[in-house]
Amino acid sequence: MIACLFRAVAEAETIHAWQHLKTPGEVGSTVESLQAAIGGETYELLANL
Repeated sequence: MIACLFRAVAEAETIHAWQHLKTPGEVGSTVESLQAAIGGETYELLANL
């Protein structure tokens, strides 16, 4: 059961990543991508508190 949940989350994250790759200007250097990811995850965390 837990494995199914992890697989579902992983598949959703894969779709999310592909959407970013399809959007022009969304993918920059490694540093820019990591900074954007940190900002996005921080926003999601704080929005759900």
